[in-house]
Amino acid sequence: MKKYLFLFVMGLPLCSFSQIFKPQGTSITDSWNTYSTGIGTQQPYWNAKLDIVGDNAGNKYASQLHLHTTGNPWGMFLGSYGNSIGVLSVGSHYSGGGNHQAKAPTSAGVIFYEGKTHFFANTGLTADTDFAPAYTLTIAANGNVGVGTSVPDTKLAVKGIIHAQEVRVDLNVPGPDYVFEPDYSLMPLTVLENYLKANKHLPEVPSAKTMEQDGVKLMEMNMILLKKVEELTLYIIELEKENKRQNDAINKLVDDSGK
Repeated sequence: MKKYLFLFVMGLPLCSFSQIFKPQGTSITDSWNTYSTGIGTQQPYWNAKLDIVGDNAGNKYASQLHLHTTGNPWGMFLGSYGNSIGVLSVGSHYSGGGNHQAKAPTSAGVIFYEGKTHFFANTGLTADTDFAPAYTLTIAANGNVGVGTSVPDTKLAVKGIIHAQEVRVDLNVPGPDYVFEPDYSLMPLTVLENYLKANKHLPEVPSAKTMEQDGVKLMEMNMILLKKVEELTLYIIELEKENKRQNDAINKLVDDSGK
């Protein structure tokens, strides 16, 4: 009889699961069949190894995992808020409406919101006050990256100054060496002068108003400016030839008059 009783007791964990109930109805459920643990739920979603369910409306911390050391209640927060928001932060936690609540003078973290990944870091915070994080880096769902802006409209959008040792740009327009081809025709200087008087900028160069409104495409602008430098070189060479012809003619007149 004792043998059968022992086997019965030992077999109980194989066909049942245990529950530990905490205050306010929070439960910890361990399912032996799936090796899944649920906090706040008896049915871990998708048989997740650890499923934490909470009510954000009643408690900002309810669905968040808080990791910290003794004497340091700030620590790290990992959690979700709504259907499309996930947060990993240090020194603050998500409090809703795009804001975080400070728990330390400094805060940093990552927030996943509506298809975007935002990185942020803030200093000078007062504990238990809400703040809107200043996103330092944003990765959009389409692969665009923003530095200093949360709405990148190109593959890399930077709001600020870029400091680099070298920048290499692939050309999608022809280099202006064609200016030196024998059949290239320079604009006559009188025509160029009239154009400048009428437009207040060089041909092919955007106006100041256009550049202020639309910005400057560096690759295209560099090619335009290089073309203008090459054209200017040709103008100087032509003027030098003209000066030589005139000097030769003057010297000939002087020689003839002295005879």
